[in-house]
Amino acid sequence: MPIRHAVVHGLTINESQVDIHLNDAELELNESVEDLVYRIKSSFYGRSSKQYGQFDETGRAVSHSIRALQGKKISFIAASHQIIESFASLLKDESLSTQGYWLIVEETLEQGDFFWLCQFKSKDELSVTSELDIHGNSVIDFSKLGFAAQVNMTDLIEEDVEKYITLSFGFGDRALQAGLTNYMGFTETVSPTEDTKLFMDVVKAFSDTMPKEKGASYQKKAAEYCVEQSKSGETVAYQAISDELVNDTQSSVADSLSNYILEKKPEIKEHFIPDQKSLKKFIRFSGKSKEVSISFNNDTLGNAIEFDAEREHLVIKQLPAALLKQLKQLNEPSE
Repeated sequence: MPIRHAVVHGLTINESQVDIHLNDAELELNESVEDLVYRIKSSFYGRSSKQYGQFDETGRAVSHSIRALQGKKISFIAASHQIIESFASLLKDESLSTQGYWLIVEETLEQGDFFWLCQFKSKDELSVTSELDIHGNSVIDFSKLGFAAQVNMTDLIEEDVEKYITLSFGFGDRALQAGLTNYMGFTETVSPTEDTKLFMDVVKAFSDTMPKEKGASYQKKAAEYCVEQSKSGETVAYQAISDELVNDTQSSVADSLSNYILEKKPEIKEHFIPDQKSLKKFIRFSGKSKEVSISFNNDTLGNAIEFDAEREHLVIKQLPAALLKQLKQLNEPSE
């Protein structure tokens, strides 16, 4: 079992209430806890917006507690108490509000040791008992998962690692974002948006050397590959994506993306963290006004769809069947 320690604490702070409910015992590592951690991590990896970096030099309690835990100077429960108490103090000082529970986990995977700090909330639901009575229950609301932070404890002790913290904000976190970032003592060191733009610019330049239809398809498949890597919480290696698309497009190795990069753009990172938001435009064109909403795959442009730049007209040759049926009905005589 990769989970070594897990605990849940309660924290509610607002103008009229300060309720810190600290658990003195770790959670029993059973299937329910594994499922909770799995679902929270899946949500975390699936989010399109994350920040990557390191602890700054302010020496916040989170950094001290994790380093002390790593050095076996304090217990897991003691570290979790310090982190939640420091967060509560910061929220009170900055007059911020929060409500919910905090899951803290330490796990060991093949890639190293990881520390997780995740917020979640509960909601009321009804259930039917075996006696056919209706009872109210409080359950975890997985649709409103909040802030989550992953710290790579193995990389934390290395001096030359570019990033070892990943932050992601969830439902209702907007007002807390600055406070949470400050609380973590976090500084951003990697820009997935910029790295993704640089890589896709190279992909576009490479695809421009192909026939138009084949080039459009290549761009789309490259972007889709990057999106899937992002959803899995994985980085993109340009050699891997080059190998994948060499087979898919039946190009020769000599004409591959990796060779193009080595010749034209050797400064491109061999691995980068993909940004899902930046990749959307390479997969689908979309736009809307009050009257019209349009969305279509990029590789249909120049085939089923044509764009006249001078006249700013979009010509759709193959209408979706449902839309075509509706339009034809307009010309049918009424009975």
